[in-house]
Parts: sequence; C-alpha cells; structure tokens
Amino acid sequence: MKPISRLGDLHSCPKKGCGTTPIVSVASDSEVDGQRVATVGDKTD
Repeated sequence: MKPISRLGDLHSCPKKGCGTTPIVSVASDSEVDGQRVATVGDKTD
C-alpha cells in the first residue's frame, strides 16, 4: 500500500528555511480513516 498525506499530517518542505508544517486545507472530499486526503497544491501552515 502506498503512503498518503491527510489533513493535519506534517509536511517537510525541501526548500531551505521552510521546515516542517501541518497540512491545513485540502480540496479533496476523499477520506481515509475519517480524515480528508491531501493532494498536490493543498495548503500548509
């Protein structure tokens, strides 16, 4: 099974100085274990 990212999961930005931030907004209505699934272009904090 491939890993996925969900609303609230942490995202590590590869750009210098960005750090690790949570996914705060997702456009998808899909859910896994009751949490909405993140896709490319969704917002982080």
